[in-house]
Amino acid sequence: MTITSAHALDVELLPDERTWGPGFGSDRPYPAETLAEIAGYIAETRQPGYGDRLHSTSAGYVPGGDRAQVPPGFDARHHPNRAGGSPESMDPEIPTSLGSDPVQVDTGVQEYSRSRGWLLDQHGRPMHPHHTQLLADDRIGLPVGLGFSYFWGEATVADSVVTAAGQVLLVPRATDQGVIPALPGGYALPSDEGRSVAQWRAGDRAVTREGILTTAARKLRDETGFEVPRDVSPRLVRAIRPVSSPHTLNAWTCTYTVHVNLGDGPAPAVNEAAGAYWVTVDQLYDDVLPRMWPDHRRAVLAAIE
Repeated sequence: MTITSAHALDVELLPDERTWGPGFGSDRPYPAETLAEIAGYIAETRQPGYGDRLHSTSAGYVPGGDRAQVPPGFDARHHPNRAGGSPESMDPEIPTSLGSDPVQVDTGVQEYSRSRGWLLDQHGRPMHPHHTQLLADDRIGLPVGLGFSYFWGEATVADSVVTAAGQVLLVPRATDQGVIPALPGGYALPSDEGRSVAQWRAGDRAVTREGILTTAARKLRDETGFEVPRDVSPRLVRAIRPVSSPHTLNAWTCTYTVHVNLGDGPAPAVNEAAGAYWVTVDQLYDDVLPRMWPDHRRAVLAAIE
């Protein structure tokens, strides 16, 4: 297991602090405008199986020094996203309880979480690196448990901005507000970092630049049919720790933007039957950007400007 602090890993992956978006960098709190945006996301959608959101003022919450104490009543359990996976493919849910000997997550996961600098609760579950700020905001708070996610702690998401001859590659995404233009991308798998699910569940985890690029390339291939050419060197141009309705105190994401620049050559064919399509930069500014998720909009601009 590689032992590194959260901040040291952030710096290693993206040394240029100008590429750090909200939540990236353990010593940088979310700015006020981001908190307001998060509050809006939280209000928009209530996830299935999610209960009330924990706040720092909630009865029974103790911040703690070595371990925090989280009261029952705020669990996010049995989310439909987890129904599609076998028990062997994801961490088991643990209902929050109090007592002298609470159920513990795997000791390897606890060791890994401590190596990343994450505070643990009484079950050994890691807590969001900015949980103090999020729990203190009356508009936000966080539910407890795995919720939408497969694994405890931080999950990697890689979104790709593919550019070619003044065009950008997009895919459609279905949302509560209808279908919108979006970047191809999604969650990493343990295999992207050369790990089995069993290793990941036991705490043998890694987050590397190579693994993030592997995730981006895999999602590009799956969603658009596009294969990144061997002579192209994708690069990380942005990272954020977003907070929206699926995220919990104990399971959250870090999203990386990968720029795949194909230069001035013609835009390659993509799987139009799956919905992938190219837009010109002029179209992007005139019509597309306003309809994208704010985080995707900022990711595109980080790559092309």
